[in-house]
Amino acid sequence: MKNLLIITGASSGIGLSCIETFLSTDNLHILAISRNASKITIQNNKLHKLNCDVTDYVQLETLLEEYLSNFKTFNHQRCS
Repeated sequence: MKNLLIITGASSGIGLSCIETFLSTDNLHILAISRNASKITIQNNKLHKLNCDVTDYVQLETLLEEYLSNFKTFNHQRCS
């Protein structure tokens, strides 16, 4: 089964470092969430970049419900 790692604050600092570190992991896709996901310059077919302000609970909940429905066959892990 494939795994999905959700990283918040993904456009800089620890979040960006997590992306760089975990992209080399087999069977792991990364859902990178940031207020400005266009700042994430890494390109990889296992990296999914989404704009979201995680302090807006309704926005975050809606985004995750919609997006995670595409990953029903994935295990979900969270690093934030």
